Amino acid sequence: MANLKNILFLATSSNIQPGGGRTRIVDAAHETRARGFSPAVLCFFYPAQAKNGFKYLAAGRARLQKDAACPVTYLPMLPFTQWAWMDALNNWFCGWLIFLVSLRQNATVIYGHGTKAGRLALLAQKFNKRIKVISDIQGAIADESMYAQKLSAQDKNIQRMLKDEAQTLTQSNRLIFVSRAMQAHYEQKFKRALTPAVILPCAARANFLLDESARRQTRSDYGISERLVICYSGSVRAYQMPEAMAALFAAIQQEFSQAFFLIFSREKNFFEDLLQARHIPPQNYCIDFAPQGELFARLQAADIGLLLREDSIVNRVASPTKFAEYLLCGLPVITTPFVGDYSAIVTENHIGHLIDLQNPAPLASSMKIFLQDVQKNRRIYAERCSSFARANLTWDTHGEQLANLLSL
Repeated sequence: MANLKNILFLATSSNIQPGGGRTRIVDAAHETRARGFSPAVLCFFYPAQAKNGFKYLAAGRARLQKDAACPVTYLPMLPFTQWAWMDALNNWFCGWLIFLVSLRQNATVIYGHGTKAGRLALLAQKFNKRIKVISDIQGAIADESMYAQKLSAQDKNIQRMLKDEAQTLTQSNRLIFVSRAMQAHYEQKFKRALTPAVILPCAARANFLLDESARRQTRSDYGISERLVICYSGSVRAYQMPEAMAALFAAIQQEFSQAFFLIFSREKNFFEDLLQARHIPPQNYCIDFAPQGELFARLQAADIGLLLREDSIVNRVASPTKFAEYLLCGLPVITTPFVGDYSAIVTENHIGHLIDLQNPAPLASSMKIFLQDVQKNRRIYAERCSSFARANLTWDTHGEQLANLLSL
């Protein structure tokens, strides 16, 4: 039983850059350690991820090890995996390495982040039958690739992804889905119940508490004390729909002259060009970067958070961490009807508003009513959002669920 206390988290990416996948690994490592487990992380990286050199990888590994507060190992995948025979060889190569690392870490529970990681862990299991595999299904990867690259299900690379997906979902000892919508999607796809499985959404680790005094000070510091502050925190990746956000804010500004767009992102130049193209004056927006330790304190200075997604299977099964973070900081969320379980949660719990992206301007009357209501009842919204997040979307809520799962 002592060996089950050692958990090996497995990822098929270097996880050097910030993102939801990296956050999930870091948070899971912290939560397991807090509950008596001894975590370690193994990240495989593709040859293309080594193009910046050894120092880049070493620095990335050191940051991940510091953030996760546990040992982190980086190992390379084989090149030329676009060839089917090389991909098969790479899978067995990685499976053997996982087996060796699990021996070194004395770990018999391997937690694969994603379908590919789960598949590789299952190959390691063939070298040691005592290994138990938990696969954390965080996205519909094959569907995502078909969507992003405009590929058909008959594409040879998609076929390999679908094979990995099927083996991971039907052979893992335990499954984690980030949304009920994702579990339903895969159960319909495979025409069978996928069990044993649990729903573990992408939760927020910091159990942040609202502070009205600190909020007023932050708003004063930004010069937005009397403004209706719309906020976005994140990257400029296409799926975040930055152009749609800019168009929506421009429409809001037409109706609410006091509207202000507060953006927390590293891509300042991109957002400046985007907003200027929409003729949004500089006095109506601020693009800032907030370190992770300061982000929540700054987010609470806003009134509303933006989380836009278009209609695709990828988004319909998703669980963006951003949703939990906005709510925890007291921000009702403007989103679309296509965000995993969260779109229904928004309307059922009155913690935001769903928008029709096909008609962002002129502003729909329902949106105007929502914005006016937030202005009038901001504190009520803030408490409602924060309370919902603390009860449903933090690791304080889901950490014990994870610990029970790992005790198989």
